[in-house]
Amino acid sequence: MTAMTHKETKEFLDRKFIATLVTLRQDGSPHATPVWYMYEDGKFYIGTDQETLKVRNIKRDDRVSLCISTHDEPYQYIVVDGTCEIVKGDAKRTLPHVSVRYLGEKHGKVFDEEMAQIGESVMLVITPTKILTENNPS
Repeated sequence: MTAMTHKETKEFLDRKFIATLVTLRQDGSPHATPVWYMYEDGKFYIGTDQETLKVRNIKRDDRVSLCISTHDEPYQYIVVDGTCEIVKGDAKRTLPHVSVRYLGEKHGKVFDEEMAQIGESVMLVITPTKILTENNPS
């Protein structure tokens, strides 16, 4: 396996994979969660409810890892280590973009409206400190 080129990395991150976000519990053990993400301007954006365990973990320790991978050949993955900021007010502007990315314009907006009825959303903004890419071309 070899590292992805800059172009391959951008193309990979533009695809709609489910990523795994890893945060640290209070006892230091990892907590992994499947998430939707958006990559823009060198940062990763993840929308979520402010009452989730991952948000509580990040409030205590902002170090995170994000793993994005294929499940079929050719196998590829990106692992991101970084720090995560929890953004409240601005999240409402960015959050719809993540939902629309995965569900399309119509269904993404409906999804966001339904989520707004359930609880207060926040945006997790991950600033990478290290990015590892692997590419196994067939």
